[in-house]
Amino acid sequence: MDFPDGEILQRLDARELDLAEVIKSLQDREFTGVLKYFGDKVGNILFIRGEIVAMTYGNTAGDQVGDILLEETAKGGRAEVHQLPPQTARSALRYYIDVLGHPIAIWKLEDARREVMRRAGINEPDVATLEQMLESEGVAHLLKRSAPEIIAAKKEVTCGWDAVGLMDQYPVPPNAHMNILVMGGPNPYKQLWCQQFIYGELVKGLGAVYFNFNTTPDDIRMNLVRLGMDIEKFEEEGKFFFVDCFPWRLKKSPEKFHAAIDKSSLLDFGLALSEASKEIDAPSSVVVFDSLSNLMIYFDPDQVIKFAVNQGSKLKEMEWTGLYIVEEGVNDTKIENSLRFLLDGVFVIETTRKKYLGEFKIEWIRGIVDKPTAYYFDVSKKGLGLISKKG
Repeated sequence: MDFPDGEILQRLDARELDLAEVIKSLQDREFTGVLKYFGDKVGNILFIRGEIVAMTYGNTAGDQVGDILLEETAKGGRAEVHQLPPQTARSALRYYIDVLGHPIAIWKLEDARREVMRRAGINEPDVATLEQMLESEGVAHLLKRSAPEIIAAKKEVTCGWDAVGLMDQYPVPPNAHMNILVMGGPNPYKQLWCQQFIYGELVKGLGAVYFNFNTTPDDIRMNLVRLGMDIEKFEEEGKFFFVDCFPWRLKKSPEKFHAAIDKSSLLDFGLALSEASKEIDAPSSVVVFDSLSNLMIYFDPDQVIKFAVNQGSKLKEMEWTGLYIVEEGVNDTKIENSLRFLLDGVFVIETTRKKYLGEFKIEWIRGIVDKPTAYYFDVSKKGLGLISKKG
């Protein structure tokens, strides 16, 4: 990752002693900006108010690059000091942590940090001071979350509820089979939440069926792989199937089960689900309908509601779970309220301009959650993560 460019304050030859002196000078001045190194590869050190909070070198990032960067600058090249507006620096740090998933890099790697500090004549960093500084910049949550996120990354997911970060708050009875409405404005996070849920169920040993009405199965597969949720082995084991409903124009669907949305009836979708359910090698499964709003473009909304309710009844009889995605505001309020009333629970996922990417709200789940509760959420390379509003 290449941190943003700002006003260039200084250019210098990248020799080891010069780099250490520059770092010390920037820390003394509570500098906010980027120190860039240009040699065989490019290295970046992001400062916020004089503290080193993130580093990159070449294709690597995180705590481990401090010694690499220091070593490389001894070989020559040049360095540039760029001053950034505080907001730009904060945005760069959030992208580095929340989207790319790197920990804050304050040279925690002991050998590299001590060597750099020794050469630069800088005292050992005071983490409490750094946390206080980040709090004033509005990004202290990043430091506080780094350790739990590392632990969470190593934790084995046990079920869908666990995969989306809610198992501890709402332990679901083993025999609970629900039909949940997942709605929100135009954003991809509803789909991501559902995909994480089904991945957790697959890891648990259950099955899954995914109705894709508005994107291709390969697009979904690639997104899951990008976030560390490869479903290939579950497809090979006969535990996961797409019902490909994408309106192909130039070729036929390669999926075993398919019913193009523009050439099929609602009955066809129900039959496809029945056929897929007979093939799945699992005691129970979860079905994602992505999305009912797409169905309402091609079919009468009242008929789509009846379809959803009928499929929900079928899934309960089979002891399966259903996730029904709806684009909020696209359909008549009466339609949305009907779905809220007829299904077993309602989740709302909205983006926001507050300090996190968005808000995840559980309006209710029959027999489990009786009053609304909400979380912030952010997205990293580990997927969508929920953050308590109490933190």
